[in-house]
Amino acid sequence: MEIWKKIVDACGNTVGVSTAVANMGRGEYGMTYDRDFRLPEGQMMESKEIARLAFADLRLFMEALLSSGDITTLVVFAADMERKAFHLAGVPFDQVDLIDLQREIKRQFRMKHVLSLDRLSRLIEFRVEDASIASAHFRYAIPDQYRYHLEPHRGMGDAARIFLLSREYTERRAEFRAWMRVLIDICEGMRARRAGRRSSRGRWGGEG
Repeated sequence: MEIWKKIVDACGNTVGVSTAVANMGRGEYGMTYDRDFRLPEGQMMESKEIARLAFADLRLFMEALLSSGDITTLVVFAADMERKAFHLAGVPFDQVDLIDLQREIKRQFRMKHVLSLDRLSRLIEFRVEDASIASAHFRYAIPDQYRYHLEPHRGMGDAARIFLLSREYTERRAEFRAWMRVLIDICEGMRARRAGRRSSRGRWGGEG
């Protein structure tokens, strides 16, 4: 399994990409990515069958989740991959709204760029403590057996970060706006300094 992670600056702008490989069946993570590696044909067919079964499981899970009618909104972050997975699994979304929290925050604050989940997690002071997950205003107890699955960039860890980000954004809007104003001011200052440095280099480079 390939794991792609954007490298972002303090304002959430993408400045690079890092890639690693994991074998979840063997519990192996952080292996070096080899762009020339190809599965043998036999293993390719096997992997396609595993993917088909995984999408079938996803459809069954989502249908069971949504069948009660109690859930009317699903909140995700950077929804492109989720939308693709739900489409491939044939998950029906006729009666459910799918909200991309990353783009919702960008739209709400009229930002040019989206912010990464890492940056927004720092903004809300997300942390994993001995027996809980917490943000600036919310805390939830976590059973001990799940605590070691809450690292960033793993499924359960990112789900926890998105959950608390959603709560801070929707239920502590005044505080969230204040944090965002500070961040936007910092980012605008950084962009102005970068623009000034580029302008200075252009002036010095033009003199002969």
